[in-house]
Amino acid sequence: MNANGLYSGVEGYVIPGTNSGVGTGVANGVYGELGQARPGFLDFYPGALVAFSLRKLRIGYIGPAIRVRRSSDNVELDIGFDVNGNLDEKTLLGFVGSGNSGFVTTWYNQSTPLLNDAVQTSNVNQPRIVLNGVVNKQNNKPTINFIQANSTRFILNDVNLLQTGPISVTATLGTHGTGGSQDFFGTRVQFNAGGWEWFYRVGPIYRFAAISIGGTEASVSTTALPIHTMFGTITGPSSSSTFRLWLNNFDVRTGNQTINPGPVSFALGYGGASGQGYMDGNFYEFIAYTSDQSNNVTGIRQEVNNYYKIY
Repeated sequence: MNANGLYSGVEGYVIPGTNSGVGTGVANGVYGELGQARPGFLDFYPGALVAFSLRKLRIGYIGPAIRVRRSSDNVELDIGFDVNGNLDEKTLLGFVGSGNSGFVTTWYNQSTPLLNDAVQTSNVNQPRIVLNGVVNKQNNKPTINFIQANSTRFILNDVNLLQTGPISVTATLGTHGTGGSQDFFGTRVQFNAGGWEWFYRVGPIYRFAAISIGGTEASVSTTALPIHTMFGTITGPSSSSTFRLWLNNFDVRTGNQTINPGPVSFALGYGGASGQGYMDGNFYEFIAYTSDQSNNVTGIRQEVNNYYKIY
């Protein structure tokens, strides 16, 4: 096993926590022998509604990570993973070409069923993965660059279920930019008559927040770390929902929130409502459940940190 606990194809993989849901009963045990695939996030925590990432999230997933359009001629190609479950940078750069840029047209859902991909058909609104022949990275990991000036975003309006039970979301983002008020909106969970912004910025202050439209805000301010991983749950939506928020390895807020039930959609890189801004920063992954995953928070945070080395 290497120093960071990641599976290398010969060594094992550290199973995150004791609440992994893999049925092994192993606490922080080692997974894998020669020839075995490394388990991913969804192997430990299955049942996600949507799961987008630039790493492979489950052993059984055989599809691509993203679909990329190259700037030279607007031709598109699906880009998958290498043998270690990381984004296939070699194929990506070979397709985009030296000196060209690559833009993400589709971010594929790795959960089951394989529906609700994140798609952006407008060229100008597509976030970027390659700039002038160089893969966009932060903390030495490939990441999708959302550009505020281009209003880049994915909006999953086809996730149109009437949700009256809990919602849990984990997202990993990287921050940059020095724009004005409310200029960094990482992701939003939108209900029929209300929603949550999960990460945004007001002036120089980054905030991890829950907002009910027409209601109150519960937030925590944070310094501009290179990468943030966020996890939150809401028991509703209802008139007396309970929410919990975590930022990196901290339990930052617990309280009550009023959010009316209704169809659910997700906005990645966008505040999701009139007058609210677009993201200026990097996106690594977004995973959402229609269940309360708060009992798994320790293992979830450990699994994410094993890979991204955030804290």
